[in-house]
Amino acid sequence: MKHDTILGKLISREELPSFFRQLADALETGVADGEFVCVEDFAKLKISVSNDYGQLILKMKTSSREPCAPEAEIAPTPVDFKSLKKRMKASFGLIFKLLHAQRMPPKDAMTSFLADSARMITLPGHGDEDYPDYARACDGLAAAFATGDLEAVTQAAHEIASLKGHCHSRYA
Repeated sequence: MKHDTILGKLISREELPSFFRQLADALETGVADGEFVCVEDFAKLKISVSNDYGQLILKMKTSSREPCAPEAEIAPTPVDFKSLKKRMKASFGLIFKLLHAQRMPPKDAMTSFLADSARMITLPGHGDEDYPDYARACDGLAAAFATGDLEAVTQAAHEIASLKGHCHSRYA
């Protein structure tokens, strides 16, 4: 039986070499944590990078024969607010551009944005009073995306853009 670990994220072209350096370090030293957990004990490793409108979508799948660590033992990667916001800007920018081109955004971009949004609203001191409305808007975006209704996804994305603008006018 194979045990898979999957990583999917949006990164900039400038961040790509750093990702590969960190991967190489994890493979060479056998010490891996965060997004490289389980990479040192792989039976199969697949990496793909696609360029969508200047944003890189990175996917890495690691398969191992034995579980390398129970889910509970995998420590979450510490959240760096600045890099989180950069990723959110990139993924939401891609989502917004595609919607305005009347195209449904890729699932990876949507998943990344919604996961980063969920992380962001756990950070105190960055617009806490706006977090409940933002969380509801993100839930609406996820629900609309699940239906595949382009118009509903566009409307939900505009709601998020409005809330973001309101919050950033006070905290940016």
